[in-house]
Amino acid sequence: MENPESERRGETTVLSKRRTIKQITDPLEKQKALQATMQRLNDKYGDDLIMNESAKKEMRVQALPSGILSLDLAMGIGGYPRGRLIEVFGAESSGKTTVALHAVAQAQKLGGIAAYIDVENSLDPDYAESIGVNLDDLIFSQPDSGEKAFDALEELVKTGALDLIVIDSVAALTPQAEIDGVNLQAELAKMMSERLKRIVSLVNKSKTVVLFINQVRSNLSGFLGTGETTPGGKALKFYTSIRIEVKTSEKIKQGELAIGKKTTLTTVKNKVASPFKKAVVENIWGEGFAPTVDIVTCAAKADVVQQSGKWYSFKG
Repeated sequence: MENPESERRGETTVLSKRRTIKQITDPLEKQKALQATMQRLNDKYGDDLIMNESAKKEMRVQALPSGILSLDLAMGIGGYPRGRLIEVFGAESSGKTTVALHAVAQAQKLGGIAAYIDVENSLDPDYAESIGVNLDDLIFSQPDSGEKAFDALEELVKTGALDLIVIDSVAALTPQAEIDGVNLQAELAKMMSERLKRIVSLVNKSKTVVLFINQVRSNLSGFLGTGETTPGGKALKFYTSIRIEVKTSEKIKQGELAIGKKTTLTTVKNKVASPFKKAVVENIWGEGFAPTVDIVTCAAKADVVQQSGKWYSFKG
């Protein structure tokens, strides 16, 4: 038999083996019940467990431009998604570090703060400056173990003050256990899984872009079929929002002299837009990706300019 008071409030009693649940049908009572429950949950676990309207607006993905126009277009939102993990991977000397340095230079140009965690101890300061990086403003670290690198990363993210943090590279994140003589790949995969699980929510709250540089290596197990894999296990592939594969192709020549290589950047994973978009850029040795060529190429694709031989002209 139904309770008359419950009937007046538009409630229907639903019996369960564990508890009695009152199904509310009145719209006003529904809102009251929801508000009370959300308040209890936030009081118990913190104000960000059940999001209010302003918090939901902050979830909308904002972008940090990469400094490479064609790559911004390929990523679909105008740059790297803030508050997310990014992986840039490719073979040796393919241009991975150049991609990262363009991002650092662009973040600084926009008035932001960037950090570079150089685990490989291989950053060339002159090359970084030639791309536009301000070394005086760059937060720089060269940790000697993977644990120290992740500690630095985590503490920097917690400040909420950084726009971009680059880790160069995953392959060099040597765990202390490996230094002490334990198997490298197993310990690296374990460390990556544990530490990424900890930082992913911190990164999201801080709106920092964390960019991991990674290398392509031979897949001796042959399980993937491609013959290639990236160090660090499956965790980084899982937690990243965008994975960018970097590949070089033909040389760029000035007369008979080779001055660079064409480079293709492919978004093989993209959780914020359509994946498998490509950006083809010219990597000029000692200078980085040629911005003028990139802009003109993008303009031609957008039908803003037209090409006639080696010349371009604005349409209309």
